[in-house]
Amino acid sequence: MAGGHGALKPDPAFERWNLMRENVYMHFKFTPAVTRKVLFWAGVVPVAAFYMAANQDYKWDWAGKTKNESTYRVPPPSSKTTAEEES
Repeated sequence: MAGGHGALKPDPAFERWNLMRENVYMHFKFTPAVTRKVLFWAGVVPVAAFYMAANQDYKWDWAGKTKNESTYRVPPPSSKTTAEEES
């Protein structure tokens, strides 16, 4: 059948990259630049995402709303008074 071609020829660049990846823990150091990036991606981004999600969650209330009702949790004040609505 289709055999006898030998093993896969290794790519030296891929082998260097893979070796670097396997041994990154030996060479990694927390420099000021790396520390800023870690604090940003592990601290600021999750806090900002939580703030935006909580802000939207507290803003809307979909439970039991009908077609003409506001979906705001606290509806904005109406410009019409009750006397104007009745007439």
